[in-house]
Amino acid sequence: MKKFLLSAVALVATMSVNAQEFIYAVETVGADLNGDAVTAISGTFELGSSSTATLSVGAESSWKLVSINGPKDAAEDASFRYVNFVNEGITVAETDMTDTYGYAQGGLQGNDNPKDIDGGSTPTTFQVFATGAFYKLDVTADGYAYVVHKGSSNKQYMVFEGSSALAYEYAQGIDYQTVAAYDLYSYADEYGYISLTGDLSGGVSSVQTITGVGSSNSGVSYIGFPIYADCTYSFGASGSKMSLLGVLVTTEEVTDITVSTVNGDVLTLKGATGISSAVVSGNVLSTDAPIYNIAGQRVSASTKGLLIQNGKKFINK
Repeated sequence: MKKFLLSAVALVATMSVNAQEFIYAVETVGADLNGDAVTAISGTFELGSSSTATLSVGAESSWKLVSINGPKDAAEDASFRYVNFVNEGITVAETDMTDTYGYAQGGLQGNDNPKDIDGGSTPTTFQVFATGAFYKLDVTADGYAYVVHKGSSNKQYMVFEGSSALAYEYAQGIDYQTVAAYDLYSYADEYGYISLTGDLSGGVSSVQTITGVGSSNSGVSYIGFPIYADCTYSFGASGSKMSLLGVLVTTEEVTDITVSTVNGDVLTLKGATGISSAVVSGNVLSTDAPIYNIAGQRVSASTKGLLIQNGKKFINK
């Protein structure tokens, strides 16, 4: 559990030395995997480590190597194959998704949907993952973790610190047009745990798409959350499998995250002011854009409560 009180909005790392290390999920097992040919991996198997964190599979399952790239650029002839992490103009890390093991930089994907200890769905029960294809990060120092994966705008993703559901920030590239983003910190208590009670399976942890993009797009994505010494973090996709590229472990919060192509085209996943539902040049936020409730259901403008339009949350009284 967390060692001290912190704001879910103003998250400050406590380490005195700034360090960043990216742990690739297939660093040790990639050569043994062969595309769709699944391979059994023990739940205790270590995928890789940094000086302050160890990444492993969460439970025994069968796993395969998958391609993680996209979305496409405006000309639809190049994928966004790099994720760039920047702090105050200085590059923290850049992931490389060019050819490795015969694929665009391989990601790891399990064969079994993760479940809680009772076989339930984690957004419904709030119980931590226990079986199936999920991942664990064991941490020895305070900082931040940024999970890079191939996200989908119609899936629910869960993060747990120990047995408690943890708030996170999320953003995903969807073709060249836009970025889909969702910020679960709005639902966190002062410790960063999800304070909303009830059923999250309707889409509280799903991405809200904007500018008319469909609801089941996929693309390079990240999930970011603070980490604390002596804690274990579990994360994965509920009712599905997370295709994981790896995890960036840092001592300071990253302010800018982008994806880029070999041609130099760039999409912003996170800007210096926080998580970004960035609109790429040529697109304009529309006052008559579709409106959604927090369950991801489209509603009318007269609906009361917490609503989402153009990727932004607002309260309609």
